[in-house]
Amino acid sequence: MKIVAVPLAIIGAALSVTLTAVPASAAVISPGTPIPLGSSSNSQPVGIAFNPAGTRAYVTLTSDNVVDEIDPTTGAVVATIPVGSGPLSIVILPDGTKAYVSSYNDGAVTVIDLSDNSTTTIFLPAPGFPANGFFVALTPDAGEFWVVDPTRGIDAYRVSDNALVATIPVGAGPVAVAFDPTGTKAYVADYASADATIIDVATHSVTGTFPVPGVPYGVAFSPDGAKAYVSDNGGTITPVDVATDTPGPAIPTTGFGLESVTFSPDGTRAYVPGDGAMQVVDVSSDALLTPIPVGAGARLLAMTATGTFGYVSNTVDGTITPLSFAPDPPAPAPAATLAATGASTAELVTMASLVVGLLGAGVLAVMASSRHRRRGLA
Repeated sequence: MKIVAVPLAIIGAALSVTLTAVPASAAVISPGTPIPLGSSSNSQPVGIAFNPAGTRAYVTLTSDNVVDEIDPTTGAVVATIPVGSGPLSIVILPDGTKAYVSSYNDGAVTVIDLSDNSTTTIFLPAPGFPANGFFVALTPDAGEFWVVDPTRGIDAYRVSDNALVATIPVGAGPVAVAFDPTGTKAYVADYASADATIIDVATHSVTGTFPVPGVPYGVAFSPDGAKAYVSDNGGTITPVDVATDTPGPAIPTTGFGLESVTFSPDGTRAYVPGDGAMQVVDVSSDALLTPIPVGAGARLLAMTATGTFGYVSNTVDGTITPLSFAPDPPAPAPAATLAATGASTAELVTMASLVVGLLGAGVLAVMASSRHRRRGLA
């Protein structure tokens, strides 16, 4: 039987493969049953903060003028703390000793001693009365807390004695502030002027601005400080190169009413709640991943330091949604795919089958020829 010679080019084209790792899916997120808080469905939960150990969560209820203390293991409210009128934002010191709550209606910050939940009230300066305590944030060194007043700008207070150390004018209608991890610069989302103000934290001075499309409402820096995101209440998310303070193209989303921005502790994801869904962004590529269903009027996501658990405040529903986070599943073993050769996949598969058949026939021919030779010698 004649052995058929198959051109090596065909063999190479048909059998060459490329090992391609399948990308992992989005982080695994399991929403739990929403937990109602406050006196009614109109309690308006907004701000959330976890203590450093993750054993307690504190939620501001804007209509009830209180902060609920929650045990995350059970979802039960273990204490209710009266604060100022219209509490919105809350932050906790890294040592877990105090919380700071901004109150919108009376222009104040309530300082809560978390050892016994006793409170102290600090009233904001009021040249533009009423002074509005819309948002509060801690500098990374926990030396100052900054209060955002949409009518006047930023008031910076010293943590050690609650003294006002600076008032910083910014763009029109500031609603949120975030600090880079080194504590050298801050970004302020200015909803009325459609921009973000850049502040030198050490000198409390404005160093510039950059435009943000739509209605800027939330801002956060990635844990490595390389990137920031600014959310637009109308439905986009703008990435910012922090080194140059340069905004990139806005990321369109499927949502609206976007508010705060929260990065996962490992910096791989950014989460932006909106009305009824939380947008998820892959930080490495700025790609929009599958949104997470949450409650109506979702306002803010807070996560534990480990990044394994969090709550989303649903202002319209009067609830918070518990979320369990898990790392991305490991990528499957690399899959063999036909390399690009100019031929279609169907053509390559046909060639591969032909080659395998021809090679098999060739092997059989060699075996038959060998048997004939052995008989002739016998």
